[in-house]
Amino acid sequence: KNNNDNIHSEDPDEDGLPRVINGKLTSRQQLMGISVGSAGGWSLEVFPGDFVVHRKYGIGRYEKTVLKSKTKLTPEETAASEERRKEIINGLMNEGKSLEEIQKAV
Repeated sequence: KNNNDNIHSEDPDEDGLPRVINGKLTSRQQLMGISVGSAGGWSLEVFPGDFVVHRKYGIGRYEKTVLKSKTKLTPEETAASEERRKEIINGLMNEGKSLEEIQKAV
């Protein structure tokens, strides 16, 4: 087996080298798909470039999954959150809701 054969390998795990797919050199990282499942019990694997259908968003092309780390709220966001929480509590109190109902809401 020569080095050129490795580039065109059908199994990306076989040698870890990139391979050609649809005329494009594709890295192993680009080949990684994600497993998607539903409450109905079915599952499938989606790879970058695949077309997908979503009930809410329609038809689209899956490119990649991006993980974003959570960040703390800024002081302005914290103040706005507390202000909105107070508004909700006051509204529920004005409606005559019980303490338990208010605690569930917030």
